[in-house]
Order: sequence, then C-alpha cells, then structure tokens
Amino acid sequence: MSEYNNKTYFKAMQHFTSAANYLTVAMMYLKDNPLLQRPLAASDIKAAVSGHFGTVPAQNLIFTQVNRLIQKYHQQTLVLQGPGHGGAALLANAYLNNDLVKIDPKLDQSPAGLRRLCQRFAAPFGFASHPGPAIPGAIHPGGELGYVLVHGFGAVLGHKKLLTVCIVGDGEAETGPLQASWQLNHNLTQKDGKVLPVVTINGLTMENTSRLAQMTDSELTAYFQSLDYEPIIVTSSVADVALQKQLAHAFDQAMAYFDVDKWPVILLKTPKGLTGPASTVGTVASHQLPVAPSDVHGLNKWLTSYHPHKLFNDQGQPQGIADLLPEDNFHVTDNDYTNRKGLALKTRDALKQTALAITTPGASQASNTEVLNTYFSKLSQQNPKPDQLRLFSPDEINSNGFENSAHVMGNILSEHMDEGLLEGFLMTGGSGAFISYEGFLPIASSMIAQHLKWLTQAQRYAWHKDINALNLIGTSTVWEQDKNGYTHQNPDLLNSLAAKNPELVRLYLPVDVNTTLTTMDLMVRLHQKVNYLITPKRPTPQWFDLTSSQTLLTRGLSVVDWASDATDSPDLVLAASGSEPFEEVLAASQILREAMPNITIRVVLVVDLLRLQHPRLNPRGITDTLFDSLFPKDSPFIYNFHGYPLTLGGLLAHRHHYPEFVNGYREVGSVTTPFDLRVQNGIDRFNVAKEALLCLADKGHGNPALFNQMDQMLQKHHQQIVHQGVDLPEITNWQFKPLQSAKK
Repeated sequence: MSEYNNKTYFKAMQHFTSAANYLTVAMMYLKDNPLLQRPLAASDIKAAVSGHFGTVPAQNLIFTQVNRLIQKYHQQTLVLQGPGHGGAALLANAYLNNDLVKIDPKLDQSPAGLRRLCQRFAAPFGFASHPGPAIPGAIHPGGELGYVLVHGFGAVLGHKKLLTVCIVGDGEAETGPLQASWQLNHNLTQKDGKVLPVVTINGLTMENTSRLAQMTDSELTAYFQSLDYEPIIVTSSVADVALQKQLAHAFDQAMAYFDVDKWPVILLKTPKGLTGPASTVGTVASHQLPVAPSDVHGLNKWLTSYHPHKLFNDQGQPQGIADLLPEDNFHVTDNDYTNRKGLALKTRDALKQTALAITTPGASQASNTEVLNTYFSKLSQQNPKPDQLRLFSPDEINSNGFENSAHVMGNILSEHMDEGLLEGFLMTGGSGAFISYEGFLPIASSMIAQHLKWLTQAQRYAWHKDINALNLIGTSTVWEQDKNGYTHQNPDLLNSLAAKNPELVRLYLPVDVNTTLTTMDLMVRLHQKVNYLITPKRPTPQWFDLTSSQTLLTRGLSVVDWASDATDSPDLVLAASGSEPFEEVLAASQILREAMPNITIRVVLVVDLLRLQHPRLNPRGITDTLFDSLFPKDSPFIYNFHGYPLTLGGLLAHRHHYPEFVNGYREVGSVTTPFDLRVQNGIDRFNVAKEALLCLADKGHGNPALFNQMDQMLQKHHQQIVHQGVDLPEITNWQFKPLQSAKK
C-alpha cells in the first residue's frame, strides 16, 4: 500500500495499535487461553501477575506510527523507550513483526507461541517488564530513568542514515540527565543521524502530577523553543483513527523539519492507561495492574474490549496488518542497528610507534596521558570513519593531556552525557573511551552499573552479538588533586567496580607510559567488558620498556626484578597498585636497603587488579600456589594501594596470607603539596618504611635509629611545606637506583 494518508491505511494503523495493546494485557495477566478461544477462567490467570500498563498504550501508538514512517521514508529507525516498564510494548511489536521466532522458534505466531510469550513475560528467566537485551530491537536498558535521549544521540553518531525515535516519559523529563540531553542536538554533524524525541505527557509521574502536564500548550511551545526544538503538539483523550491521523501528520511534519535543519519534538498528550478500564484511565490505578487478578469478569471485559477475534485468527496470526509491516531488515525489532556487532578497530603498529624507549628504570619522565593521546591519534588515522572511534570527555580534556582533535568529543561538561553518548555509540557498533577526572567519574557510576547489567543479561542469549568494551579512563587522579583539594579526591568508582561481576570488569592501574599504552591497546580490542584504566596526567618516572610492559600485563602482577632481591624467601614484600603508590614503595625499599643492606626485599607490582581475587570468586584470579609464591607466608608484606584500603581487603578474600599493613586513600585531603597528600594518607615512603621496620623487628631486624629518622623526616617535611609551600628537595629530586645484580 503506497498511499499512507488514506482512510483504509489509518484504520489499519488503529487495528495494529489495538493488537499491540491486547497483547500487552494478555502478557501481563494470562498463562493460558491467550486468544480467548473459550470463556476466560481463573485457571487462565497467572499465579503471580506482574507488569505496568500505564505508559504502554502511548508507546504502542508511537510504534505504530514509526512503522508508517519507515515505510513512507524508507528510513532505518531505532525506537528507544524511556518511560519505565515499557518492555511489553516492544515485545508486542516484536510478535506482530514475527521477529520473536528468530530468537526462539517456539515464539511463533500460533496459539502455542502466544501462550509461551505470555508465560515468559515478567517471569523467572523470561522477559522483563522493561526493555532489555532479551527483547529484539532493544538497545536502551529500561529501569533507570533519564538516559533515553543521550543513548539515542550516541546511537546515531557516525550513522548518517539512522534515525532514533526516543520516547520520553513526562516523569523522566524531570530528571537531570534528561534535561541536559536536550542540548545534544548541537553536537551532531552532517556525518551523524537524526534524533526525534516524542514526549508522552500522560499527566502522572507515578503518583504525582508531572511538571509538563501542568503547562499550557503555549508554555510548552515556548519552553521547547527555548531548547531549540520545534514542538508539535498532539492531544487526544481517546485512541481512535482521528488520533492516528493527527500523529501521522505530526511525524510527517517532524521529518519535514529535519529537511530544513530544524530539530522537532512531538508532544503526545493522552491520559495515562488509555484503552484501559474506563474508571482507571488517567488515574494512578492505571500505572501497574488496572484490574485485580482475582476479578476474572473485569479482566474478561477489558480483554474483549479490544475485539481479539478481529485482531488474530484462530492460528494466532495477526489479521489486517500485513500492509503496515516494513520490509525485512527495516523492522524496529530487527534491522541493521538493533543487534550490531562491535566493529573491530585497526590497531596496526600504533603501540610500537608510540611506546617509549626505556633503558634505565626511573631515569626519565613523561606524561602518560599525552603519549596516550598520540596513540589515539594513530588509531584515529587508521579508523577514520565517524562510526568507528570516538573519545568523550568533559571540558577538562586538554587539562588531562588529550588534544581536542577529530577523535575527541570534549565539549560536553556532563559526565552523564559523555558516558551515555559512549554507551549509545557502542550499541550501534562503535568503539571508544570516556575520559574524565577520577574524582568525577563516580557521577556516572549508576549508569555504568546498568550497562553491566545489560552485558550480564546479553551474554545469556546466543543470538546477541558482542559489542565493544565500555572503556573508562580516570586521570587527574586522587593523588594529583593537591591543588584542587579535597572536593576533587574520590577513587570511589574503583571501589564500586571491584564489587561487580569480575568476568565482565577489568580494573587496570598502569604506572607509566608503556604500561598505559599496552593496557589501552588491549582494552580497545575487548568486547562485552567494562574496562577502567587509572593513570596520572602529570609527568612521572618511566619504569618499563614495551616488552616488559606486555609481559607484566599478561601476568597481571609480577615481581619487579630490578627492584627485588633474588630470593624465594625475602625478609619483606612491598606490593603496590597505582603510579604514586608504586613510586613510594620503590623509594621506601631504597631507604631500607641503604640503611640495612643485609635484609632482602621483594617488590611486587599489580597492574590488573582483579587478578588478585581468589579463583573461586574470579576465574581470572591467580591460583593460591602463585599467590603464595609471590607473597610467601613467612614473609610479612605491606600493600600500597591507589584507592580505599577496604577495597583491597575485599579483593584478598580467601587468601592464606594478608598484608600486615594496607595503605591507601583514607579520605584525608586538602590543598597542599603533591607529596604531602601522600603523607596525609600514609602511602608515603617514610610511613611505609616505618611500617616495614615494625614488620622486620618481629623477624629480628629491628632498627630504632632508622625509625626515628623517618619520624624526623616527616617533621622536616611538615616544616618545609608550612614555611616554604613546596616539597623537600629530597622528594622532588629523588631518583630510584635499580638493583644491578637482581636477575630472576
């Protein structure tokens, strides 16, 4: 049918919407008799009825209109659902499109297939009541409000032919991330696709009146025009053919606005729970279950109001909608973008071309992030298409050592927006990273947790294609925030991710340029992961050559040969994770050796943090045998850690041997000097040396004079920064002396 504005077509659209609404109610309530082929009985109703109806009818209207849009404009389109618990709408449309059978042959268009669909909805190991990876066509996880627009904008980056229709609930519209998302239309270019927001204004958030519902049409128009959108308002209190016509005109008008470089937004004003029982429409009662499961008569009346025998034949096949369905590969539940595999980046020689030549550990200094930026520039040259590689960062991108060049989208001062754009970009095949101050990355912690839940669910379905890893880079670290002070010091994302699924999470703490580059080169080649790399931006000592860095990353943790005595039973083990903690451990080992040449010390560096976990908690965790060889039971050890000490304690659960001292960030900070921040939190060389002396004293290697000397150095340091405002020359001019004889 080529005429998209005739009466027959609009009637068919109404027919389609009714079928989707009927399927929604059937999925929520029924376990049997889904086509009402016999009188409804209490035994047909689920023992545990679950679902949310209120927002679904408006969403089904939009799905119906998108089918028309796809056909008329031959437009590849994704639909992202923002209102809470809209999974039933997407499932209903997937059934009508006959796309569910592609993921499960038993979900065909038959009474048995429909019965299976109803039984699996909102059921253990079935389909959730919100959009998720189990439902074809979903790329936006439901459940947490505020991110539908930013995911929609991220999805179209580099995809000029793609349109995302983002359904925004009027309750969701009140969230901070959604409010910020309206500005993203200014960040797209001619190389990107388009985003069409459709705001469903049903008057209620959950129990309260929404802010948008309290505004007049003229106020709504002025408000959205102030956001640089052209609002198109559609209002109706009933779901009928007239409403289909109004909405069709609105979608046509929106497409026309795109042609003249205007940004449209459709405002759909209908009562919540439209097409539900009359007494519940527009009320709080429509939010979840408008009819009590025990009310068989009321449920039967509601279901039959959709005239299911006109919508489906006895074989469970939809009737009268064939002309509304887009051609194959253009369905909203099955097209080129709904289940897109992460594009493999070309990384040819970028690592070798960027790595630094290191001959003597600690002899030179460089900025890890500035060299990493060079690496990304080389990746960008090898992957020039706009849908391949993107970096996202708030406006401190230059502060962090990354040039604001073609591969960086660094003019959006919102962690929610940057992280959400990257998620959307990954969902349509792209690769990239989100770079920010370590202290502000936790702002997006909940979004990252939701993404991890998506990955956890997605891996359960063989048909789901793997997306590229969500790469996070934390710089301007907690140990670099001596000038910005306490407010900028927060390693909490490391703590949060350490508690997540270790099969999906990687936590990396490289200590110099080459370990940073080697780690990043691995991260951009991983799929189905959340990778978090923490590296300082300031020039720091450079320790490892490229070969050593690659070996270290492969192992995850290792003895540092040039800082360790060649013995299987050292008197002391000093371990570290993180650039600054590692530097202080090396300095402490040098202090101890110079004063006590007869003791043996081993230095262990941990770069891949989760390798510390026990194998019973993490399949990648090192064995007890390897752990005990690195940290012998008879050798006391001290751990200098980048983040919170308790985080490390959790990672060492079930191990035979625990550190005598764990040093890390203890929420002590101020505007001070770089070294004093380390002193305040106890990771500095003098405090580490004192702890070591306490451990060694138990083994008969006491040295009270050195202990007192360390106290004196701490006092000297304090006097220096109070009166001079800078660190001691012994600190700023310090250089490590590698062991010449240690070979292992």
